[in-house]
Amino acid sequence: MNKILMSALVGGVATTMFPSAASAQTAAKDMQTNAVSLKLGSYAPSKGFARAASANGIFTVEADYTVQSIAERNETSVISLGFIEKGDLRILPLTLNQIHHDKKRTTSYDLYYGYGVGLYSMRLRGEDLTGNTKVMPGVALTFGLNLTENSFIEARYHHTSDYETKRVKGIQFSYGIRF
Repeated sequence: MNKILMSALVGGVATTMFPSAASAQTAAKDMQTNAVSLKLGSYAPSKGFARAASANGIFTVEADYTVQSIAERNETSVISLGFIEKGDLRILPLTLNQIHHDKKRTTSYDLYYGYGVGLYSMRLRGEDLTGNTKVMPGVALTFGLNLTENSFIEARYHHTSDYETKRVKGIQFSYGIRF
């Protein structure tokens, strides 16, 4: 599965490096209210016990739903629900994100960035841990690049409260499609 994900990411970057005339306009779907996105990616716990309990790269699935778009301010509000699980680590992030779009094209790329807050359902098994599922608050920082009107790549940093005595945070890299 990691080979498929890497192929999609390399293809997306190649599309960005060598854009065609058809991909010149990329602003429409990322600003539409009720837009839905599906992302596949990899999550890397930053370090420590969470990485030891799972792996360096964990397959992830995430869905986004745009609940509000403010075109005058180049902003959207997006609800995201994700699934991250491998070994003794499971994270289900539910976040509300405020995304700022580079609609003025201050660069040659269609960049976006944002921040979010949410609830993270987590389970972590191991030494001195109960292994129970707990819901805790957390924040997310997002940086993305629209490749075409329908596709994008994204990096999202998740930071949550400690799970009992262990710190669980990390970065997620994704390739996404908008519908």
